[in-house]
Amino acid sequence: MDRNLESKLALELSGIFNWALEGYNRLRRNGFALKEVPSLKLAKQEYRNDMDSVRAFAASKLTKTSNPGDKVKFSDGYNHYVSFCQTEGKGKDLEEKKMFKKILQELGFRIENSKKDGNQVHIFNVKSLADEE
Repeated sequence: MDRNLESKLALELSGIFNWALEGYNRLRRNGFALKEVPSLKLAKQEYRNDMDSVRAFAASKLTKTSNPGDKVKFSDGYNHYVSFCQTEGKGKDLEEKKMFKKILQELGFRIENSKKDGNQVHIFNVKSLADEE
C-alpha cells in the first residue's frame, strides 16, 4: 500500500479531471450508452454457455441454416441434448423437454409440428452436428 498515494494523486489532479471530463463528453456523445467490446461479448457468451446447458448444446451441436428442408426431429434433438449433458458433465443442469423447447425458441429456433412427417414436432432450419458423430 502506497502511503503517499493521496499526495501523488493531488499533484496529478488537473490531469485526472481532464481525463474524467473527456470520458464524460464521450459518454454524452454516445447517448450515455456504453459500448460493449467484442472480447466482453465473447466472455459473456462463454459464461452463458457454461451456465446454461441448452445454450451450450445449441452452440456446439446445432447449426442454423436458411434451408427449410433442414430439420431435426425434436425428440432426437432432445435425446442428443441429454447425451451431450451427460458427456459434458452437465447432468445436474439437464432441462425437461418443455423448458428445452422454450429456451431453443428464445434462441431463435423454429419448433413446430410437421404435417409432412406425420405431424411430429421438428426443429426447422437446423442441422444437428450431433448426427455427424
